Amino acid sequence: MQVKMDSKSIPGTTIIGLSGKLDTLSADDFSETVYEIFENGGFNTLRFDCKDLDYVSSAGLRVFLSAKKTADGRNLSVELCNLSQSILEIFEVTGFNSIFTILK
Repeated sequence: MQVKMDSKSIPGTTIIGLSGKLDTLSADDFSETVYEIFENGGFNTLRFDCKDLDYVSSAGLRVFLSAKKTADGRNLSVELCNLSQSILEIFEVTGFNSIFTILK
């Protein structure tokens, strides 16, 4: 199963819920969705809810990093929440846990 995305907004925050696998096959769609959200604006924080995310490849990590760089350039925040232990380990091994705000 490829990654599925849904987004919702609460005051000041846009939340992208992710489920499935974020890999080479789904990274482009994920990137397009994130880009559209930045273009639509209206938020201070972009939060990725990874509760149902099963897998992240290097292609998926690049999209997260690109989103972080875009947000930094616009003085916006990026947060990740609900990471499973296996996804958290990927972020730790790659050092991305020091780049992103990861909510418990």
